[in-house]
Amino acid sequence: MISSMKKDTNRKAVLPQWSVRAKAIMAAQGVTQDDLKETFGVGTRGSVGHYLSGRREPSIEQIMRLSKRLGVTTSELVGEMPLADSRYTKELSQLLQAVGEENLPVLVAMIRAAAAEFGKETDAGNQ
Repeated sequence: MISSMKKDTNRKAVLPQWSVRAKAIMAAQGVTQDDLKETFGVGTRGSVGHYLSGRREPSIEQIMRLSKRLGVTTSELVGEMPLADSRYTKELSQLLQAVGEENLPVLVAMIRAAAAEFGKETDAGNQ
């Protein structure tokens, strides 16, 4: 099990790190509890809510499925690594797959050129 809901010294419920991060990612991506029923293997959004509120503890498998569904690594979801900007993570991953590994050097060169150009615009604006 990942982590049960804990109480702080003020006796308020403290949500597990994975839940806090999952809710933030869900909000950014427009994912609802209803969308996650299959991910958690439950029949109602209320049951999903029990996991997200800390009333139920997810299994490792559920956490792994949730991280995949939200487009982040399990380490990012549970707080072992900083959370990447999830608004673009899934889209960038799909685009990189579409480009193909053999074309990645060209893509990297294009991104570097764009970054250099943006840097010039930023530098010019600061002068």
